[in-house]
Amino acid sequence: METGLRGKLILVTGSAKGIGRAIATALAKEGARVVVHCYRSQNEAAALVQALRESGHEAAMVRGDLSDLNAVRDMQKQIKAHFPEVSLYGVVNNAGWYSSKRLLEYRAGEWRREIDVNFYGLVHLLYVFLPEMIANREGKWVNIVGDVSRVGDPNLVMIGAARAAAINLIKSVAQEYGRFNLHFNAIALGLVDQGYLGLDEAIREKVIKRYPLRRLGRPEDVADAVMYLLSKRADWVTGQVLPVNGGFTMIN
Repeated sequence: METGLRGKLILVTGSAKGIGRAIATALAKEGARVVVHCYRSQNEAAALVQALRESGHEAAMVRGDLSDLNAVRDMQKQIKAHFPEVSLYGVVNNAGWYSSKRLLEYRAGEWRREIDVNFYGLVHLLYVFLPEMIANREGKWVNIVGDVSRVGDPNLVMIGAARAAAINLIKSVAQEYGRFNLHFNAIALGLVDQGYLGLDEAIREKVIKRYPLRRLGRPEDVADAVMYLLSKRADWVTGQVLPVNGGFTMIN
């Protein structure tokens, strides 16, 4: 399937490993210029960029804390330094931060980091990178969330709330900026095995039985969905939440 992504410059946040790494790798294979973003996982991000370059792909690494607006502004400068002649076409916001806690298990203010990264991180990315896309009159955004943002979970209360707000923001900007040929969508995930779930075999099998497809997700499952939403095949898709969850939830 021709995606139309060859030569396009795309930022993938949180792409040093796991889902983000799979997305960045898939984009590179489609001929996109890939910006690998990290905050703490610098060694993994640098190794990915090196591997992509050795395979003949155009890739660069940027580092920044998405919860800090000035850090995101600096990320934009880093991207311009790496690709001075190319405008940013797409953003895949995969970065996240969460604690598995119930509401009253938090210490006062401990929830702030989850809100800052999972909601304000998206706000900052939009605020910094959206003007360039408006000027170019093209661009696509994909925000990765968990299905908890649609259905709730008492053990993931803060990230669920923050990413529910992110979904609302995606829908709002889709309505406002669609006239500039910009597309904004979200992908809601079920449980994806990124190699560090930490579940013993008995619990893992119990979880799997709750999925109609009888398996957990793989990073490549997410990457395939992202490729679709970024591609020209999705040119009439915006303001949507695409479930990629093995049938764990089925919400109309």
